[in-house]
Amino acid sequence: MRQHAWRLGRLAMVLVLLAGCGATIRPRLGSGEGQPPIGSPAEPDLGPVLSPGAGGRQQEAALVRQICRNQPVPSGWLIINYAAGDERCPAPADRDNPFTVAIIERYEDKPIDTVMIVCADQKIPVDWMRVNQVTGHECVGARVRDEAPSVYVIRRVR
Repeated sequence: MRQHAWRLGRLAMVLVLLAGCGATIRPRLGSGEGQPPIGSPAEPDLGPVLSPGAGGRQQEAALVRQICRNQPVPSGWLIINYAAGDERCPAPADRDNPFTVAIIERYEDKPIDTVMIVCADQKIPVDWMRVNQVTGHECVGARVRDEAPSVYVIRRVR
């Protein structure tokens, strides 16, 4: 009994130390039979697409991907546009908004002073700031008020 309490105390101390360091513990739920985790979609990632300024380079293409719009955006990525119709994505609940695909770009590894154009329905990440609105670009399918801009420019500051 005493040894059980000792182990529990050590585990609690490790968790307190990890929490103090900013670590996050996320449990992994799975069926245990090589299946994807319970509740995960069969095809969450529709694959890479070329970044608008990539010029066909494969290394740049890995920074921009497509996912079904109803899927959560992975940590470190932002939505830069939406696209209509992909048979692998479920039909939208809102019939007036046919955009079922989210085009996402990785922001997490970009250097300081990098500028990105993102959909205006995205939350600005930590270490980034909103610079201004941009004309000539549009994020079709963004959930914004009528007459509000659908994109804005953000810059990495730290």
